[in-house]
This record gives sequence, C-alpha cells and structure tokens, in this order.
Amino acid sequence: MELLSQLINIVDQDPDSILVMRQQTEQRLPSHQHDKAQLLLVYGGIAYLQTEEKDFYIPSNHYIWIPENYPHNLMFNSQDLFIINIYFPGEKENGFYDELGIYPVSKLLSEMLSFSEK
Repeated sequence: MELLSQLINIVDQDPDSILVMRQQTEQRLPSHQHDKAQLLLVYGGIAYLQTEEKDFYIPSNHYIWIPENYPHNLMFNSQDLFIINIYFPGEKENGFYDELGIYPVSKLLSEMLSFSEK
C-alpha cells in the first residue's frame, strides 16, 4: 500500500500540472483512483484494465482514457509491454472526457510522445 499512496501523492501533488510517467508501476497496484484523468498508452503487447463495471483489453498501439476519480486496476503479463501514463487535471465540463474509452494511437500522437521522451 505504500507504493499506492506514493503514486497517488505524486500524481495529485499539483492539481494544475500534467504529469508523464514512463515507469511501469501501475500494474503492481490494487484498484485505485486519482484526482487527475489518465491517458494510458500501450506498446508491444496487451494490457488488461479492470474497472467496477467491466474488464478491458488494450491492444498494442492503443490508448485508454480513464476519467478522473475512476476506480481501476491495470495488469499485463508480457515483459515486452511498454506503457506511458499521462495524467491530466480534471475538466469541469461534462461529456467526452467523462467517459472511459479505448482508441488507436495516431501517427501524430506517436510522434508527439517520441518528442516528449527527449
């Protein structure tokens, strides 16, 4: 539980900031939620996301949008899997950003993430 509280403190530390994490830590956590929305990108394998309602399979070169304060648990079973997590401050508007969804990674998004690595 120490790792979980550390991660949530890091993610929610500055409510107005955007945080990019390339560490593979979320898969070691029990079901949790944070004040920021999460964009989770998957490369090189399949990730599994459990929520209270459903289980989701996230194929390689796809991302999942997880709204703020949405309980979830991430799992995967491949050593080749690479995940990037981007945490965004919550939006005050209702609509698209309040819905969990899985989408393919576009060429533009892929290039932007490659650039952010530098």
